[in-house]
Amino acid sequence: MNTVTSLLARLEKAPFRIKFWSVVAIQFLILLALLFSQWMIGWTGKDVLLKTEPVDPRDFFYGDYVVLNYDINTLDTNLLADAPENEKGDELSIERHTPVYVILEKTGKYHEAAAVFLDRPDVADEQVMIRGSVLYVFDDEIRIRYGIERYYVQESKGAELEDDLEQIDVMVKVTNSGRSRVEGLVLGGNRLDY
Repeated sequence: MNTVTSLLARLEKAPFRIKFWSVVAIQFLILLALLFSQWMIGWTGKDVLLKTEPVDPRDFFYGDYVVLNYDINTLDTNLLADAPENEKGDELSIERHTPVYVILEKTGKYHEAAAVFLDRPDVADEQVMIRGSVLYVFDDEIRIRYGIERYYVQESKGAELEDDLEQIDVMVKVTNSGRSRVEGLVLGGNRLDY
């Protein structure tokens, strides 16, 4: 903390142009850090193919996009490996936006959920861990958001996808820490370029 205080004290005495360029440099470094974090997902992430149930809306500001609903978005609460219970011991007490870690295992063509953890678990080599947050728990299902539920396409391409929405799969990159991003759409084994 003393280093930060002394740096701020020196910056306070500096001429205006040094202050100005320091602010510009800090903003540039923040922007680079954001870009680098997304690049790292693509570089170090594992490929995961997920089955989807998409719909095709349009956003006035961002253009055409596909809303992706994965099989792993709604899971059975029996998959919760370390679920807390309330005082009665019969209901789950997980709050909205609670971070969760979902273990995915490849079964056939797709990766499917094998377990859900509230604390980061150890993952076997053949497994992939994806991080999400709880939207709600109702009865015996838990709804999870991963941040990969929206994929933007070129303008007017969304209408072309409408006929094939039920057959589209999604290729997702997932890092060892559970961060993920959509890499692309797959139709009939062929990657779609949008």
